[in-house]
Amino acid sequence: MSSVVASHTWEIFLNDRYKHAATVIGQKVSQKILNAYTEGKISNTFKDELLKYYVLMPEGTQTTGLYKKEFNRQEQKKLENPSSSPKDFDVSMIDKLLRRLKPLTELQIHYDKIWTEDEPPGSNSSIEYLIHQVKVNRNDAAHDVHNLTDKELAEKLINLEKLYITLLEKVLTEKGKTLEIISNEVKEIRNDFKNIEVFTKNLQTEVIESCQSHLRTLYRDTYDETNPCDWLGLEKVDIQEVFTDIIISEEEKDLSTNPKPGLNINATKKNVDYRDLLKQQTKSNKTPRVLTLTATGGNGKTTFTRLIVCKWAKKEGDITHLLDFSILFFIELRNLSESSFSELVENRLGDVLNDTGLSLQKLTHVILRQKILFILDGQDEAPQNDFLKDILGLTHTRNNIKLILTTRPSASIQLKTIIDGYSITKLDFHLVGISKENQFIFIQNLVMAMESDTDKQVEILDLVREQLPHLNDSMGEVMQSPLMLTLLAVLWVAGEILESVTTTEVFMKVNNLLRGKLEARIQLKMSTPIAPTLKADIDTFEEYLQEIAFVTFSRLETNFEDATIALLKDKIKQCHMESFDIDLLGHYLAPRKGRKNLIPVMQYSYKHLRMHEYDASKYVCRVLASGSEEDKEVILEQISDERFNNIRAHTIAIMAETDEQLLAQYGQDIVNCEKSKDNNVDGYLRLLTESKCNSAVVEMAATRMAQKEEWEVKNPSGVASVVSVLHRTQPDTLFLDFQDHTVLPLSLPSYLAWIITHKLELRLWLPWTPDSSSSSPTEATTHDDCLLAACHPDARATLTEFSGRLSGSGVTQLPPSL
Repeated sequence: MSSVVASHTWEIFLNDRYKHAATVIGQKVSQKILNAYTEGKISNTFKDELLKYYVLMPEGTQTTGLYKKEFNRQEQKKLENPSSSPKDFDVSMIDKLLRRLKPLTELQIHYDKIWTEDEPPGSNSSIEYLIHQVKVNRNDAAHDVHNLTDKELAEKLINLEKLYITLLEKVLTEKGKTLEIISNEVKEIRNDFKNIEVFTKNLQTEVIESCQSHLRTLYRDTYDETNPCDWLGLEKVDIQEVFTDIIISEEEKDLSTNPKPGLNINATKKNVDYRDLLKQQTKSNKTPRVLTLTATGGNGKTTFTRLIVCKWAKKEGDITHLLDFSILFFIELRNLSESSFSELVENRLGDVLNDTGLSLQKLTHVILRQKILFILDGQDEAPQNDFLKDILGLTHTRNNIKLILTTRPSASIQLKTIIDGYSITKLDFHLVGISKENQFIFIQNLVMAMESDTDKQVEILDLVREQLPHLNDSMGEVMQSPLMLTLLAVLWVAGEILESVTTTEVFMKVNNLLRGKLEARIQLKMSTPIAPTLKADIDTFEEYLQEIAFVTFSRLETNFEDATIALLKDKIKQCHMESFDIDLLGHYLAPRKGRKNLIPVMQYSYKHLRMHEYDASKYVCRVLASGSEEDKEVILEQISDERFNNIRAHTIAIMAETDEQLLAQYGQDIVNCEKSKDNNVDGYLRLLTESKCNSAVVEMAATRMAQKEEWEVKNPSGVASVVSVLHRTQPDTLFLDFQDHTVLPLSLPSYLAWIITHKLELRLWLPWTPDSSSSSPTEATTHDDCLLAACHPDARATLTEFSGRLSGSGVTQLPPSL
């Protein structure tokens, strides 16, 4: 703290402004009055008389009782001291001295009344009454605790200032003082009251700056870096270097005031830039006091809230209104130990308490006068709700507080119920994930942070650039998940995702990593290593979930029925894992808020359709491996439906990877399920791609593809599989129609070089839209290299159609066969 804050100033602050005005300034005024009547000197004769009057009074009288309360030894010594003067006595003693000095009437019966009753009331109050009121206010401030509002305090200070000035003017006028002397004395008192405000503001500023300094240091030290996957033990990376814009969606539900049963809810969603989150308003233009951010695990809740904290700590103002908040409290509720705001202040700002000497009550009072942002992360993991309720109570009663709450969908209905109990304006948001346009940037940021070798960075990012479109096509919306993208980045950096990686392989590797996350979460709850028997129980539950995945997919049960969830909970109970039921369901499934007959309910589904299909395919493999013949026939019939395309691809891939004998027995049946439309062969190529062009699968697919004279390929990811199957059979015409894809495989020219070694007619249509992921648009966005590969002089194939972007020199290479 600065040297400006002297001990006297601290007294003003510690004892409260009202107490200072009533005691310190009140004593000064009393001393001035006594000084006016005694000319600065009190005769020893008068002191002896006063001592005799109090000390020698008979025991048991009222005066003796008052004396015991008010006349302490220290004041008695001052009276006995021949050199004592008015400036040495306290308000109570001065009051007694003045009563002996100035009785205005000789009638004893009226003596006390003159001092204690305002006759007449108002501006003509007697000097005696005004003097007594100085003492009354002093006693009130000294002996009673006052928790005054700002308005009440202002009124008290105004009244005290008026009392002191009126008293001074009356006494000094009575004693014949000049107007200049009276004006100077009044001016001194007015300045004392002004200084109360000045001192208080200075002190509050210094205290808040000290709080800010401690909190900003804490946040920079704790949250500047983040571990992309803490359960994997990776090195931490700078949170601002790896953060990528995230999709935040506001959901507003518009229900009629008297909805009919079965009425659909009209819901509109608005995407919000994260930088504008704090300035959002309701439809009625009200500023929400509470913002809720809901998302499933791994969708970036904690990372996003930590980013806000780091930007506040570094005083970065790109998030609108963030720096308007003097104080920011960030609490990860899974580690919550406090049950109230005052406990939070004591634990987080203990150093400020020690440095300033303030009491906890005073520091809390000062902080609550500031504009405060609370960020409570992970309400679904909070051990109790007492702390949340205390903060909501403060938010409800004060306009200077804003609260951001994050939670998982499974806890959102309970959270809404708690918040609604406080009648606070709020807005609800959902963290959707990373947009398709930003996925490469997200992975690039992580790769750059995790891999220091620049050559390896380039190599990895080239692979990412080539494989990302294929993974997006085959994995769907799961690619929006920051956790999924992070795990993919980890696998790319570790060299686990090679050029020929398949979607099935990615799911296998990602599921293994996620299983580690689940075990780490359970181990944290148990505080002991997970026993092998518990791991076996988790395996058993996973197998049962795979069966549920197939059943629910078959009957189009996107949101699991209550009966399905009951089955899963029963299985958890059978596996002796009841204490982890929420963890298990939350790990494998996605809880979402829904409505049943307009009543809010919690619904469960798979987090992503592609993961649903992958799990279902593992159940198909298990039935084909060990089920009854009847079960095998039934399941093969079921997966022949076009809806099961992805399940068939994963099933072929799993069998090719783990059970060649099973593949030989049922592979052709699965291949035969493909019902390609017209000349399109993407379905067969998908099977080849997922099996990594397993020779047996190539033979099976070639048998079916040989029946077509023309092969139409629309997915660039299948071009590698075309090369493999061309060794077994070939069409008269190969039509590569990639116009709808903005990103092509980097190795497409090499594949074309293989294709043209076969005698066929080639139609090559490439996209006109520039490749937005290319690092060198002026060169990489032309298709000169593809054209040159397709019309090589030694080619056996004939290029009859070409569509794509060519440079000037590329145009000159167009063959006459077009």
